[in-house]
Amino acid sequence: MTNDGLSNALVESTNTKLRLLTRMAYGFRSTDNLIALCLLDRGSYCPPLPGRQAAKATHG
Repeated sequence: MTNDGLSNALVESTNTKLRLLTRMAYGFRSTDNLIALCLLDRGSYCPPLPGRQAAKATHG
């Protein structure tokens, strides 16, 4: 924590999660698959699934 009361905890937790995802992706055939995994986990990207209707996002 800095003197301003600010913290870099959010950046550090995101960095830790991305490192974990990189370890999980070991053996993937391309980096595109790793990027897709990161977008799904961290970017809240929700692709349409085959045979299902796309869910509408509602923001309260």
